[in-house]
Amino acid sequence: KMTISLGKRGLDSSEYIELIKIFTLALEKHKDYMNSLNVFPVPDADTGTNMYVSVKGIHDNLKEKSKPYNFDELSKNIADFALLSAQGNSGLLVAQLFRGINSAMQNSELLGLNELVESLNKTYEFAYTSVHEPQEGTMITIMRECAAKAKELINQDLSFVEFFEEITKIAKHSTDETINQMDLLRQANVIDSGAY
Repeated sequence: KMTISLGKRGLDSSEYIELIKIFTLALEKHKDYMNSLNVFPVPDADTGTNMYVSVKGIHDNLKEKSKPYNFDELSKNIADFALLSAQGNSGLLVAQLFRGINSAMQNSELLGLNELVESLNKTYEFAYTSVHEPQEGTMITIMRECAAKAKELINQDLSFVEFFEEITKIAKHSTDETINQMDLLRQANVIDSGAY
């Protein structure tokens, strides 16, 4: 867990690195459960492992680089690492998140609300065009729902943390709904692994 003060306007480059570290640890902890949910596109029980290996690749590359980064340069390097270390469809899709952040961070040193909205929109666009025949009830659905919610919230007077919490709620709700969006998931009685 990472504690960010409520008054904070956004994340700086060192906090972005910290979030990637937390993301890596969370995927490591949940990868076996994610593998057990994996029925789409084929039941090969590797979604959790692929996502973990993909994000750990970014994390490991960052550990090797000791010099301080400006955020723009950092986000570009991370987006590149993400594509290089991506494994499977789920790894490729999660790489689009880092591409989306990079796209929004050009000429900015703080991942604030405007950058977050932009990055979520770009993430969805990149993800949708990165796979053959994108399906509802997958990670792409979650990305779209988060992007739409972010656009809706930007005009409300929310702190960065409050905004992030609202996006998290819609992501969790959308993930729970994936079981109702694809016959394969409904028949197996599971939510989508990548969405989880």
